[in-house]
Amino acid sequence: MKWNHYQSLIILAAFIIKFVNCAPMPPLDPIAKSRQHTQIGKNLFKNNQLIKAEREFRLALKLYNKNDQASEFLALILWQTNRYLEAERMAQYTLQLNPSSGVAHFVLAGCLFKKRELKAALEEIRRALALLKRPVKKRKAEELLAQIQAELTQGKKQEDDWLNLGLKYFNQENWEQAERFFRKELKRKPESLRAQEYLALILLRRGYWEEAARIAKKIIARTQKSAIAYFVLGYVLKLKKDQLNSAPLLAKAKQLADDKRIAIFERFRKEEPQLIKKVGSSTLSEKKVIPPEQRLKIAVFPFENANALTEELKLGESVSEMLITALINTQCFNVIERSQLNKLLEEQKLSQSGAIDTETAVEVGKVLGCDGVVIGSISKLDRVIEADARLIEVTTAQALLAVSGRSNSIDQLRGMAEQMAKELAQKAQALPVKEKE
Repeated sequence: MKWNHYQSLIILAAFIIKFVNCAPMPPLDPIAKSRQHTQIGKNLFKNNQLIKAEREFRLALKLYNKNDQASEFLALILWQTNRYLEAERMAQYTLQLNPSSGVAHFVLAGCLFKKRELKAALEEIRRALALLKRPVKKRKAEELLAQIQAELTQGKKQEDDWLNLGLKYFNQENWEQAERFFRKELKRKPESLRAQEYLALILLRRGYWEEAARIAKKIIARTQKSAIAYFVLGYVLKLKKDQLNSAPLLAKAKQLADDKRIAIFERFRKEEPQLIKKVGSSTLSEKKVIPPEQRLKIAVFPFENANALTEELKLGESVSEMLITALINTQCFNVIERSQLNKLLEEQKLSQSGAIDTETAVEVGKVLGCDGVVIGSISKLDRVIEADARLIEVTTAQALLAVSGRSNSIDQLRGMAEQMAKELAQKAQALPVKEKE
C-alpha cells in the first residue's frame, strides 16, 4: 500500500490531538489559589465547620497575605472561639488592609468589650454599624452595642456606689471586700476622706499597721478633725508599746469622735488581745526589723503576663502593686514608690503597664540608685494562678533571690503577694548586711 499525503496529515493530526489532551494545565497563581481557599472557607463557615474553615482561611493568607476577606473571616472565627487577643490582632490587621471592613470593627469592639475597655468598644461598634449592610450582622452589632451601653451605665452606677459598698462590707466585717471597694473609690477620687479613714481602720484590723499609720498621718496633715486618723495612729503606737506618744493621740480621737466612731473604737478595744497577738507575731516579735539605712533599696516592676488570660485581666500590674504594699510592710526593704518609677519610665519612653526585660529593669534600677530590682511573671490556667518573682542585683545583673506563689482564685491574690513578700524578706535577712555609705 502506498503512503499518500492524506494519510500523513491524519497521523499528524492524531499526534497533535493526543499532545493537547495530555498537556498539563497552567498552574494557578498564588492570588487565585488564595481566593479559592477563601471560597472553600466561606462555605465551611456557613455550615458551622469552624475548625476546617479556619484552616482554609489560614492557607489563603499564607498564599496571599493581603487577602482581607480571609483575614476578616479568620478574625470572626477567633472571636467566636474566645481567642480574643489573637482575634483583636487579626481584626486590626484586616483594618490595615481594608479600613471599611464592618466585620473587623465588630470583632475589635467585641474584643475591647471583653477587656472592659468600654469607651473604645463603643466607638468601634458604632463604626461597625455604619459599615455593615447585611441585616443579620447588623442585628448582632446592635445587640453588642446594647451590652456595651448597659455595662457603661452599670459601671457609672457602681463607681457612685463604691464608697457605700465599702461601708456596707465594713459593717459586715468583710474586711477584704471593704478594702477592695475603698481602694477603688480612692483610685477614682484620691481626696475621699471617708475612704482614707475606713481604709486605715481596715489595714489596722488586718495587721498592716505601717500602711495604716502612713494613711493616718496623711489625713492628719490634711485636716486635724479626723477622729479615726488620730485613733489609728495612736493605736499603732500603742501596739508598738509606745504608751507615751499613743495616749495623747487616743485622747484626741475620743474628743473628736461622735457616737458612731466611739462605737467603732470600742469594737477595736474588745478585739485588742487578738490584734496584739496578730500584729506581735507577724511584725514585731518574730521578725528581725532591719534599720532603714541597712535595708536593700529596690524597685518593683510590673509582672509579665505569661498567657492570654492574665493579659486580659491585667493581673501582672495588679499583683506587682500588691507586692509593693506587702514588701513595705515587711520593713526589710526601702521600696521605690510606683509614681517615681512611672515618671522615670515615661521620661525614658518605656512601657508603664507592660513587662520590662531584665536588662532594661537593671538600667532603670541604676538610675534610681537601687540595690536591686524585682521582676516577675504571672500565669493563669483554669482557676489556678501562679506567680514567680526574682530580686536582681543591679551591679551584677544576677538573681539574688527567687520566690513563687500560687492562688486558687483572683480574690486570694493579695494573700499570695503577702506570702511572696514574706519569703523575700526572710531570704533577704540571710544576705550580707548593706553597710551605710
